[in-house]
Amino acid sequence: MIALDPNGDMGVGMSTNGLSFKISGPVSDSAVIGNGAYVDNEGDGACATGNGDIMRRFVPSYHVVQLMRQGESPSDACTDVIQRITKYYPDFDGAVLALSKDG
Repeated sequence: MIALDPNGDMGVGMSTNGLSFKISGPVSDSAVIGNGAYVDNEGDGACATGNGDIMRRFVPSYHVVQLMRQGESPSDACTDVIQRITKYYPDFDGAVLALSKDG
């Protein structure tokens, strides 16, 4: 979930359900800034969900926000990041959401 308040402040929230047979020990990808969520309060925000072991390799939320800073639309930035992930993991099952400062 991504929210933008009337003052232009943005917040992001997400949840995790865990993965069966996951690698033991690491912190959930959702809790790592840039993986599960990333907000630049001067601009844009993104959140992502999917296999945490894959997500940690791509830092998708941070990457989406960086692409938006370079002028990509939220939709195009999300598509680019998902395509980057599926290039290496064709069976990837996940999602990335983004919101610009303009709503």
